[in-house]
Amino acid sequence: MRNPDLESVALEVKWRGGFSDRNDYFPISADIQIESLDDRVRTRIYNYFMENYRTKIENSSSRREGFINLFLQEFYLTDYVYDSNYYGSKAETTFFDAIEDTIYKDHWSNVFTLIEFWAKITLCEMKFNYDDFKNTINAILEIEFVGYRLIDNYIIPISDKIEIESIEKSSNIPYNEVKKHISKALEKLSDRESPDYENSIKESISSVEAMAKIITTNNKATLGDALKKLEEKGVNIHPALKKAFSNLYGYTSDESGIRHSLDIGGVDSTFEEAKFMLVACSAFNNYLLSNSK
Repeated sequence: MRNPDLESVALEVKWRGGFSDRNDYFPISADIQIESLDDRVRTRIYNYFMENYRTKIENSSSRREGFINLFLQEFYLTDYVYDSNYYGSKAETTFFDAIEDTIYKDHWSNVFTLIEFWAKITLCEMKFNYDDFKNTINAILEIEFVGYRLIDNYIIPISDKIEIESIEKSSNIPYNEVKKHISKALEKLSDRESPDYENSIKESISSVEAMAKIITTNNKATLGDALKKLEEKGVNIHPALKKAFSNLYGYTSDESGIRHSLDIGGVDSTFEEAKFMLVACSAFNNYLLSNSK
């Protein structure tokens, strides 16, 4: 009789937290994935993509054709135009092959690029429930210890729940100017090819300035001036907190005309500084909004 402890089987047990995992007989990696994606998470992403396609797209010929064409023409760049016969007979096969190759075989960063494009289609083109999509993707990334999350259509290298909730809440503040600055800060932080930490920091602090201007109804005020006027609008801020953001604004606004390399928001700014500013400014925006009502 075959001994399952000594012979390999076609399907391996991969239940995270199960007996063999807990007791280190066949441990499943708990290292946070930063610059890699293992087969487990790639399989989960692929399965969700196929489930999403079958339940929301496959049974509608117009949606199916639009979804496939968007991927083939805008995501997978080509240097020629497909003829009508190609769309009718080959497009779907090419599409599925490309999706499978991207998710399973391509560089990990391109898998995230696919998710971002998929998010864009879900929100802007297909008008599906974006929150369901975002929550499912983030649940996959969380359970598989991937150090990134989907926030506001961008994959961001942040894994802390409190940080994510703070940024998402600030992204949904009902003031376009504030939302625009937060979105730009996210975009510049999430660019894996050429991240712009310096300007991500500036956009983060600009979101607070925009928020303070809205509350004080003074569009010409600097953040420093607006912070002083907030109490007149019924927003009471602890003096230490007010001073902290006044100092941060001074470091990032270059009011003196002198920029030192070690200043926050300077050319040598790091990811950690940009991430801190995004989270801190998002939290402060939420604080200002809740206290101005």
